[in-house]
Amino acid sequence: MTTPDPRTETDEALWNDLGRDLRAARDAAGCDQHEAAQALGKHQTTVSKLENGMTSISREELIVLLDLYAAAPEAREAMLRNWDLIKSPTRQRGDDRVVTPQWFQLVEKREAQATAIHAWSGENFHGLIQSESFMILVFDGARRGTVMGDRMLKRLKRQRQFDRIDKQFVFLISTASLRNVDALPADIAADQLEHLIELAQRDNITIRLIPPPPNGYSEHNFVIMRFSSGERERAYSEYLDGVSWAAQRRLRKYRTAWAALQSIAFSAEDTLAELHRRYDLIDGRNPDRGT
Repeated sequence: MTTPDPRTETDEALWNDLGRDLRAARDAAGCDQHEAAQALGKHQTTVSKLENGMTSISREELIVLLDLYAAAPEAREAMLRNWDLIKSPTRQRGDDRVVTPQWFQLVEKREAQATAIHAWSGENFHGLIQSESFMILVFDGARRGTVMGDRMLKRLKRQRQFDRIDKQFVFLISTASLRNVDALPADIAADQLEHLIELAQRDNITIRLIPPPPNGYSEHNFVIMRFSSGERERAYSEYLDGVSWAAQRRLRKYRTAWAALQSIAFSAEDTLAELHRRYDLIDGRNPDRGT
């Protein structure tokens, strides 16, 4: 086991190295991925992604695994040192940086100020409810490097809003979006559904599925944000290259569309049951299941 040079290695290579070492330690301990996942309080697919360099882990979680595997002192020290190198703020990550577009900075600002966010997704999953592996696929395909590291940090920071128990989130998702999950690789599909299931069980988050209406959807996506400071509601639709903010006089259109969607939505309980059903079916395709 060697310590990588943080000046020349990409994020992808460093996480791959750590994942490979963790798998070797798990194999040596005679543990399977399900035992590791139980120790972390996560699903087996998370451990699989970690060992394949496809996701990150906190230092505390790394220590949990090292304790479970009873890793040898030298291996333990090397893996902790490598984790510190990956997270070092002085490590050279190259010039390939992600700059948040100015139009999205306003979205993030308003989102943080809102006390309630109501989001409708007719074609895809809203960014707030995308799992890490799903977002990698959306943004970057098979490429995972310094850009993805920065994007993941931005995504995780944005999702910290869910920890505000005084803030309410309602996500309406078309069943067509879920059908698209079936075409994804099994580990990504299972991860996205697991992510939705976890969010749906939080007290301040409601997720409801929407069946296709006979005449189609009036809007493919939009978000309505409400504020407690007396500020008027804001609404916008997001596109690949920007957002379209609704003028105050057009807010009624979005409220009407939201009410219509809610009127045909499955209950939160039925939605959770359907997510579990789809997860069980997709997870059965996972080649790492039971390893």
